[in-house]
Amino acid sequence: MAIEINVLTGSSSIGGNKILMKFDGNNVLFDFGYDYSVDKLYFDSYTNVRPNRGIHDPLAFDMLPRLGIYRKDMITDDCRDECSSFPHLKIDALFISHAHMDHFGMSGYLDTDIPFVATPMTLALMKAIIDITSGPGTEAAYMSERECVEGFFLRTSRTADRIGRKLISTSNPDGLEEFLSSSPLKTKGIVRERCGSLRDLAFETRCFEVDHSIYGAAAFGVRTSDGWVIYTGDLRTHGINGPNTQKFAEEAGKLGPKVLMIEGTRASRLEEVGGITEAEVERRCLHECEGIDGPIIADFGPRNIERLEAFGRIASSVGRDLVITAKDAYLLDAMKCADGRDRFEGIRVLKLPRENRQGYESCTLAAHEGSIITLQQLRDSPNGHIICFSQYDMPHLLDVKSKGGLYLYSGSGSFDEEQDHDFERLDNWIRKLGMRRVGFEMVERISHRGEKVMVPEFTPGFHASGHASKEVLKQLVETIRPEYIIPVHTQNPKFFVENISCVPRENILLPEDGKSMTIS
Repeated sequence: MAIEINVLTGSSSIGGNKILMKFDGNNVLFDFGYDYSVDKLYFDSYTNVRPNRGIHDPLAFDMLPRLGIYRKDMITDDCRDECSSFPHLKIDALFISHAHMDHFGMSGYLDTDIPFVATPMTLALMKAIIDITSGPGTEAAYMSERECVEGFFLRTSRTADRIGRKLISTSNPDGLEEFLSSSPLKTKGIVRERCGSLRDLAFETRCFEVDHSIYGAAAFGVRTSDGWVIYTGDLRTHGINGPNTQKFAEEAGKLGPKVLMIEGTRASRLEEVGGITEAEVERRCLHECEGIDGPIIADFGPRNIERLEAFGRIASSVGRDLVITAKDAYLLDAMKCADGRDRFEGIRVLKLPRENRQGYESCTLAAHEGSIITLQQLRDSPNGHIICFSQYDMPHLLDVKSKGGLYLYSGSGSFDEEQDHDFERLDNWIRKLGMRRVGFEMVERISHRGEKVMVPEFTPGFHASGHASKEVLKQLVETIRPEYIIPVHTQNPKFFVENISCVPRENILLPEDGKSMTIS
């Protein structure tokens, strides 16, 4: 028997992972993410994939592979003939490595018969994300069935229950099942079966928890008749769960794997050896927060709860409370269902003035009534809090009516011109409010059109990458010592050809979107 691996169309070098593996009569997917490389070419805040057109728009932009693996209620009549020509595949499992959109953000389109495999934390976070946001692509834990209107548009029932997907949890902690079955909307419930286990699959599988910038990340191993295939997902060693990644490499190495599919996000970057650790970020942020007169704003990536916890410790050290939005509080409640940890000590939940509240917000405010804080209270105590805000929350600071203070940017930075403009607007807000800015500066550069533009320049030490450095990637491969390597999620796959000596060069296979590789 042979192993066939295809990095599917709609993955791109660094966009959204979608990997299909065929072996021993089985078909499995590793991740099914949203392709941000396509997104930045065609979409912005006002123009996007239309959710009421099902798979039509993603297919038009090659964001989905042309395979017969999608929900029937996502296919409008005007693209039914095209979809009927796609080769049908029975997918035995989708392994979701973690709850970042570029790894699961298109999985909601997949057929309802496909079991989704993930850690309890990833399942809880994916479910919370659907509760908070909307869109068929993210419907990984449960879905709202659609009906086709006039053959062209999809409509969601306002009263019908949501349908829970077939989920396989790598373990089953107390509280997970209850959360996966609960709905923040009183008018709709979630109809679902209990989570299955890895034993329900027709082939042997291993799950290895790893360190990443979101909790719950995991690598997976699948045993084939030709040997073990290991998929790393995204990983690193410099966060709080760094030892998990080292343990994964050691345990995967003991399996003597045939194939290692390994991420290489940082393989194309020029950077210092080792990079910045999360512990170093916390120390530098603490130093900046000491002795500040006025409000402190902490801006970091969404769902980076490790960074949120760090700012909770920083707030305690400088005699302040941490203030988070209801959206972040809902995520913390979801995470408790997966690992049992109460993360709310010293945390206040901000209640914003609204005429109508979404279901998740009402649930969160009711659950944390004793910890609620208002904009008026923030105004009355400008030195009492560190507020977790981003650029999109800046208008609320107009109600706090406080001049001065600190805006501490601790995020991943800018990746294109549109995001450069976002930082220019953010800088305008910071200066308007008279705050001191830390974490980035705006500097003048010449654009590719020869124009003078202001672009952000990020201060080292206030953010730690979610991905392994080149040095760590080499160490991981040398520990695992596979027979074959397939680099994924990288713009520089040749890094592995040029720097890995424990695997023959002819066994380092460089994938191309939509093309299969056969290993026997």
